[in-house]
Amino acid sequence: MITLRAHNIGVRFGGVLALHDVSLEIRPGEIVGLIGANGAGKSTLINVMSGFQRPTAGDVFLGDRALLKLPPHSVARAGVVRTFQGVRLFGELTIAENVAAVAAVVGSPAFAIEELVVAVGLTGDFDRKAATLSYSDQRKLAIARALALEPAFLLLDEPAAGMSPQEAEQLGVALEELVEGRGIGLLLVEHNMDLVMSVCQRLVALDVGRVIASGTPAAVRADPSVRAAYLGGVPHGAA
Repeated sequence: MITLRAHNIGVRFGGVLALHDVSLEIRPGEIVGLIGANGAGKSTLINVMSGFQRPTAGDVFLGDRALLKLPPHSVARAGVVRTFQGVRLFGELTIAENVAAVAAVVGSPAFAIEELVVAVGLTGDFDRKAATLSYSDQRKLAIARALALEPAFLLLDEPAAGMSPQEAEQLGVALEELVEGRGIGLLLVEHNMDLVMSVCQRLVALDVGRVIASGTPAAVRADPSVRAAYLGGVPHGAA
């Protein structure tokens, strides 16, 4: 079984230690949640794992293959694809054209484009321009585009941002179906704890660049260090 592993990752920006000795593993067919307060290092870790940030220590492995010397597009071609907090779509292209533009890179068949759009919960006219979509639908389209690259592992950076509770719940169902149906491994960086708790098999919690807890969602949520650093006093579902 090929896994995606971040091993002893360290990142320093000048005098600031953004990540220190962080390790994380994702297996095919599972959803791993990465939680922590703003500034904990979550996006920095995704940047490292997807080739957008060179660490000062550690390595990233896809199976036995080291990824750190690869540029981001080569990491994506190897099977590790990510989305961004800021939605990056072709605003003047339609829903279908946005997905098709990415699918063409790997030669995905045209009939699969509609399947991907429906799989992430986008319905209606696929000829709508991306710029006219609601923010939540734009985030769904970003996931569909990422899936068009046929990843083995998908790294999602706050995919439920801006979604209503009902939309986030629907997204969770879609993510579970995608993982089960395609066998991909998924890393979910998310502040919506209802979503995290409902779909993740394992959680890793970061605080100021360090792993402070890892394990089942229930165990991590109950961990005193996690509650003190991140969850304490935060209502359920609004972390």
